[in-house]
Amino acid sequence: MKRKIEVLVNSFFFERLIVAVIILNSALIGVETYTSNESVELIQRLCLFIFTLEIILRAIASEGVKDFFSDGWNIFDLFIVLIGFIPENISENGAVFSALRVLRVFRVLRLLRASKEIKVIVNVLVKSMKSLFYNALFFLIFCYLYSLIGVTMLKIPEDIDTETKEYLASIISNGESVNPFMTVGDSFYTLFSITAGAEWWSIKGLLNAAYERGVISTPPWLVSSFLVVWYCFAVFLLLNLVLGAVINNYQMIMDSYVTDDRKNTDGIDIKKQKPID
Repeated sequence: MKRKIEVLVNSFFFERLIVAVIILNSALIGVETYTSNESVELIQRLCLFIFTLEIILRAIASEGVKDFFSDGWNIFDLFIVLIGFIPENISENGAVFSALRVLRVFRVLRLLRASKEIKVIVNVLVKSMKSLFYNALFFLIFCYLYSLIGVTMLKIPEDIDTETKEYLASIISNGESVNPFMTVGDSFYTLFSITAGAEWWSIKGLLNAAYERGVISTPPWLVSSFLVVWYCFAVFLLLNLVLGAVINNYQMIMDSYVTDDRKNTDGIDIKKQKPID
């Protein structure tokens, strides 16, 4: 019996059926944001029943509880399915009710295991988290360093006259602060905005105008150097580091998938094969 269930859950028909139910369930979640009726609720309960049955069958087909929970996708599916059983009327508190509604929307994430290709992408992102963490730490260290430099060189004094403040405000056209390097926190935001491709040239124009009015002592060439060096470092160097880490992990995971596919097809571990002389 267990062998038959294992064959069933790994069959092409079963996988495609679950994918179809996931897509239907996800589409109806979007429909529920516009309207809700008994038919939609009935189909949603049916989808939840199928998902529950799928979890039970996969649990039976596994070698045991430990084997079942050793697969991160099974834990993910179980969590998403359990969310579906949380009743909407569990609390009369509006905030709690809204939070529960948001949790139910997470059922859309079941689309992440709809195909092998999507699983590969998710696995690449998960495997890249460690590298991305150190890249982010590297970015924050240098962002903090540049923030301190920005506050030291480019901070506009608060006690400037109203006319000068209005003149500087007229230069900023995208709603940025008149004092982008007032504090370390403001500097963090400004540098991150520059990294994201915001109108850094308007910040340059603001600082140049502040120099012309004698508000700051940093000349335009130094302002330009500061902004250009940061942009080159943050966008080109850091972005390439992130892409390199993700691409490297993608290649490693793809190689492991190819190796597993060859094992399953030939029944031979190609890593242990000796080259032919």
